[in-house]
Amino acid sequence: MSVSIIVTVFNLENMLESCLRSIANQTYSDIDVIIINDGSSDGSQDIIEKFCKSDKRFEFIYIENSGVTAARKKD
Repeated sequence: MSVSIIVTVFNLENMLESCLRSIANQTYSDIDVIIINDGSSDGSQDIIEKFCKSDKRFEFIYIENSGVTAARKKD
């Protein structure tokens, strides 16, 4: 069974790498990680792109800042 993990991000540069590394290192490997960048203005996007390039289970969506609820509902 595949599990989808949704991570919403808004200016989390200081803790984002640790969060994504923790997800990537889980023992259950049948996961899809969808990272939704909600208009971050810090270095979050660079970290997201790094993870998406190095792990095919990670993908990202960028939206203009619209809040966590809108980010979670993004198609």
